[in-house]
Amino acid sequence: HAIYGHQSEKNTREIARALKQDLTRGTLKTCVDCAKGKAKQKNLPKAPKEGSAKDEGRVHLDLSRVLVPTELKFKSNNPNWLIVVSERTGLKTSRFFSSKNAMVEPTCEMFHLWKELGRAVKIVRCDNAGENLLLEQTANGRNWKLGIMFEYTGRDTPQRNALAEVGFATIMARVRAMLSAANLQIEVRYRVVNECIMMATILDGLTVVDIEGRKATRYEH
Repeated sequence: HAIYGHQSEKNTREIARALKQDLTRGTLKTCVDCAKGKAKQKNLPKAPKEGSAKDEGRVHLDLSRVLVPTELKFKSNNPNWLIVVSERTGLKTSRFFSSKNAMVEPTCEMFHLWKELGRAVKIVRCDNAGENLLLEQTANGRNWKLGIMFEYTGRDTPQRNALAEVGFATIMARVRAMLSAANLQIEVRYRVVNECIMMATILDGLTVVDIEGRKATRYEH
């Protein structure tokens, strides 16, 4: 349970089965660190079920900010957390940037790489914040020519971008559990939180999902 990033018992067993790892019989005891992590999780709209959408190459994209308490007297160099979630598989990608606009070129580069690998992003769903407008302009400009359609959600409608919103909450709850289980001092937790978020995102890719009758990890799909 801890090795796979504090996922549910069902997810843990399915991941182990997919990786051909044997688990001893029994049930998962209550994880105190998971309870701590979920205690601060805000209520969010229910996200669509993975595999429920046709493979239209749509991803959900959003930015959040990882805040460091002022009493710790240091600032994160890259506090802006970008999450990109595949609508079909739920596969998540996390990246961190010094400013919101700083995500534009690296994200275009990432989308270009995916296109070269035969997994082109065709539609991006996001809000109409300035950095996202700049992303559309850059992605479809003469330098990148990615031909991506952008679907902008209306103001105060997080449910329309629920995969990204719920992705933030899910990953962060696991991160809090991981850092709690590591027994790190508060200051150290905030100094390594970005790396922990990246690891939790990677482990989330091992989650087994059923798409068109085939059960496999997000990575395999």
